Amino acid sequence: MYYVYVLRSLKDSKLYIGYSKDLDMRLDQHNSRKVKSTRYRTPFELIYYSPREMLHRSNPSTDGLFHRVKQVEICMMQSIERNI
Repeated sequence: MYYVYVLRSLKDSKLYIGYSKDLDMRLDQHNSRKVKSTRYRTPFELIYYSPREMLHRSNPSTDGLFHRVKQVEICMMQSIERNI
């Protein structure tokens, strides 16, 4: 099982969308600056996650995981734009 997740930076309010098998460990990695792409935007809060089954472990895109990430990104951005 994988988790699609959305983090919000408490430093700049920008969103980060990712996926991981171990959500708690991954959030800890983000907040302890071990993830290169987010290390300068810590700390983060988890604002959304969704468990996803991986049907084809050799090719995660075939089970819709990356499509779901894109859907989440679009929904989050639309929500933010409505609140501005």
